[in-house]
Amino acid sequence: MRLGLRAVGFAIPALSLFSGCAAVDSFSSRAFTYNDQAATIEEQELLLNVVRAAYRAPLQFTAFTQITGQAGVSGTAAFTLPFNPTPSSFPRSDVANPSATLSGTEAFTLANLNTQEFYRGILSPVPLATIEHYIEQGYPETVVLTLLVGRIDFAVPGGASGSLFNNFYHSGFNRFESAILGFVDLGLRMETVTNVQSVGPPLPAEDIDKVRALAPLINADTTLHRFTPSTDPDLSAEERNALTARHAGEYYRLQTTSEVSRFCFDERFRNLPEASRALAGAGLIAPGETVTGFAATLATRAEECGAPGYLRRRAEARTGYAEPDNRLTLEVESPSGVARQISLGLSITIRSAEGIIYHLGEIARGELAIGVGSAEPPPIVRTALGDDRLFTVGHRCSGAPREISITYGGARYCIGIDPSGADRSAEVMQIVLQLLALENAAKNLPAPGVISILAP
Repeated sequence: MRLGLRAVGFAIPALSLFSGCAAVDSFSSRAFTYNDQAATIEEQELLLNVVRAAYRAPLQFTAFTQITGQAGVSGTAAFTLPFNPTPSSFPRSDVANPSATLSGTEAFTLANLNTQEFYRGILSPVPLATIEHYIEQGYPETVVLTLLVGRIDFAVPGGASGSLFNNFYHSGFNRFESAILGFVDLGLRMETVTNVQSVGPPLPAEDIDKVRALAPLINADTTLHRFTPSTDPDLSAEERNALTARHAGEYYRLQTTSEVSRFCFDERFRNLPEASRALAGAGLIAPGETVTGFAATLATRAEECGAPGYLRRRAEARTGYAEPDNRLTLEVESPSGVARQISLGLSITIRSAEGIIYHLGEIARGELAIGVGSAEPPPIVRTALGDDRLFTVGHRCSGAPREISITYGGARYCIGIDPSGADRSAEVMQIVLQLLALENAAKNLPAPGVISILAP
């Protein structure tokens, strides 16, 4: 007698197909979700620290470092035979109990960034090479400099001197903003140059044994050069006197070369009428005066982008004959046509990553009227697109995808993501996140705390 097991033959492949599809874990959607969640964690943590800074509360940093997981599938099938028997006079049983179970586990790693290396990094000034990178990537100079420069010190020989603070509540904040605009309109840019520095004392040619002993130190970045007192830009007055006492006309010394970034002025990007108005607003020139150009002094020529290395080294006055000259000399003209030169001694203080967060906290403090009588408008930076808001934090959170929001102290705080670029808050967040990530080298991370999450 033959049993009709065609239905069984159909059910078992069907179960296998179901189990096989489940066993091939389609993890692309989950990987996308993890990526999105990782971005949300970093953005929310940074905003949380900005709000903490606004309330003058201590900052706390953690790092979401990795996520791991595994997925498993199992299936069972139970049948009662005969299943659809032939002939029909046989007892009939239509019982089939297929089942499948899909399980998975995920675990992510959070590191408490309380290491000496991490804090040493975020407390150190942002390297000039990093600032140059952001400007080369197309970030507006005014945005980058307003965010990263903390103070401008200036001195006018025989005139005023002082400091312009990039502090939202400081009385000189508007003057600082005007100075940044003025320098950018003068053509302020950045470039990478080769820096040559002498190492060790000069060795007269008579000390040939000492010169030969330097051979193991010579490599691609360190070379041995022969000088005379008139050709050595690093010769100090004391070294010159010692060589004169020995009647040494020629000598040797090691020199190292390195690539460094520096600020410079590029005449291709100069807008003197706008620079004149901005510098007058900063108090660096008299109201109504117009900058007509750069004076052809040694120091000013050395500050031009692309200036030869020997010119820069002469301006640094490393020969022992003169003091270093870091003044920028401008030619200005009064409304009545009287021309004069003004020499500005300038130095710029760069912020650290933590300093930037505190700076953003001060901006948020004013916008949210924390500890002040009324809300302050956000800082405005001038870019090629117009006058843009540098950083804005608010309470009016819509919950839209184009928004970064947190809850702190029972209140909601959010930052909008503006595709038009009129609000630079998201760009500022991206820069600070990258600066913090530079300090999150794996070797600097402490022992992680792993939090496991069971997923159905």
